[in-house]
This record gives sequence, C-alpha cells and structure tokens, in this order.
Amino acid sequence: MFEDVKILAAIECQGLGDIISSTPLIKVMSENIYKKPICVATHLPDFFKNFPYIDKIYHIDEHIKNCHIIRTFNVDKIKKYEVSHEKMDIRQLHAICSGFMLLPEQMTCEYYPDPYEPVDNLPDKFVAVHPAQTWASRTWDKDKWQSLINNLNAAGVAVVAVGKTNSSAPDCIKPIFDINIENGLNLCDDLTLSQCWHVLNQASVVVTMDSGILHLAGTTDSYIVQLGSSINPYYRAPYRNKTQNYKYSYIKGKCDKYCISSMSYMFNERPLKVDGCAEQYETFECHPSVDQVFEKTMKVLSNESQKNI
Repeated sequence: MFEDVKILAAIECQGLGDIISSTPLIKVMSENIYKKPICVATHLPDFFKNFPYIDKIYHIDEHIKNCHIIRTFNVDKIKKYEVSHEKMDIRQLHAICSGFMLLPEQMTCEYYPDPYEPVDNLPDKFVAVHPAQTWASRTWDKDKWQSLINNLNAAGVAVVAVGKTNSSAPDCIKPIFDINIENGLNLCDDLTLSQCWHVLNQASVVVTMDSGILHLAGTTDSYIVQLGSSINPYYRAPYRNKTQNYKYSYIKGKCDKYCISSMSYMFNERPLKVDGCAEQYETFECHPSVDQVFEKTMKVLSNESQKNI
C-alpha cells in the first residue's frame, strides 16, 4: 500500500531530549510498519543525518509536497486529548500522537554520531556533569554542582562539564551554570552534538538532571546517575538492553511524591505549575543532597575499578 508513497514523520517538538525520544518511533515506523527508510521533518535536521533508516531530512518549517505526513508530539492532539507529557513516558507521547504505543523492547533511543575528533586534554578517566538550568524543579542549584565537582576533584576524580547555553527551543532558553573545575575540563558551549556524545560515551559516569543530556547519555554505554526531581523517573529513564536498570541510578531527595507526574494533583485545589512544588516546600525536597550524589558516584567508580582488576 505504501510502496510508492513517501512517508514523512513531522517531529514538532523543539527540545533535544524530546527529539531524541522520537527515535524509537522513527525506527519502528521505518523497520516494522512501512518497511523502508522514511523522511523526517524536525527543528534539528543535523541530529538525524547519519540514521540508517531515514531517507531525507527536512527542517520543520519547509513546505513539503507529495508526502504521507505523520505528526508526532503534535500540540493540537496533546491539547485536544489533554495529554500531559509530565504524566507519561516521553517516548510514548510521540507514539500516541501517531496512533499507537511502543512495546518495552522498542523503547531504546538511538543516535549516530560523526566520527570522533580528539578533544585536547580530555582525561583518560572522568565523570561528566551537566550543570544546566531549566524549570526550577529540574534545576540542581549552582552551589550543589560546584560542591560535587570540588568533592570529586578532592578525591582525585577528574570532572568534565558538558552542555550548551542556547536551547533549540527559543522560548525556553536553558543556560549553563558558570562553574570552576580544577581537575578536568569545562567544555560547556565548546562541543558539537556529535562531539558531546563521544565525550559522554567515554565518561565513567554521567551525572545529570532530567535533560537533553540524560537522553543523549542514554544512547551511550556510560553509567548514568540521574538527579531526582518532581517528574517520575519511570517516564524519563533511558531504556538500554531492554531495561531501565542498565548502568543507571536515580538519586532522589526526601520527597518522592513526583507531584508533577501524579494524577492526584490534577484535581488539587492548589494550582500546580510544571516548575512548582505541590507540597509547597520552601526548597525542592525531591532534589538529592551533594553527599548522596557524591557517595553514589564514588561507589560506581569503585565498582568499575574492581571489574578492571
């Protein structure tokens, strides 16, 4: 039926993590549904340039003719059906907007980088961190990032910071904290997406909040330490080797209500903002302490060292 029809998936989201989360759907559409490479329209055309199951790539604003178009992450459908991306798996949101759901074994995200270009003075062994700012509930304070880096450096662990100040979504700029690293490198705003992937892939541990770097790291084989927030980690943790538990730890704070992901708060008298705290704490108690993250990171490093003995 679709042998002579050009299939185009219009990925309408702008954030890097959201776009990465479309890759399971794109693969299923190409390999299982239409059984041929498909076309993609997106805000980040370069992201898909090396994908083997994609035929042509367009910018989302291009006028494209003679295609059967499937709109993913479609705002009109999301509003019509009152779908909330904080209350569901981000990968399934793409699929649902396309008319079906993914199976657990289909939920792995992918990325195909350009060849690695050596990074000057990159340590042989290091922890990668992503000290970024986004919604308040998903932003670990600058002083906590700095303390974690200082503690790791004091323990003899090199740290490499990654991330970009400019967001792909102009209405949601996500700047990077200005932090200091005595042992390691601050590569924020210095890497292409492909080079960032290679750095993450070489890291012993990647420490990050729920962010685009979380999803990009989820396409590598590195150990991921995700910091707690108000979104249930089940909806965001990467699938690798058909599980969300592969080389992954979630470090939560004192509060594990996951209020922004909880259906019960939808009908609460208090209005719930996506970046707010439904429990009305003065600080985000869902965020972990520096000691928690440091201890977990050191434990992972120790376990990895023992494996290599």
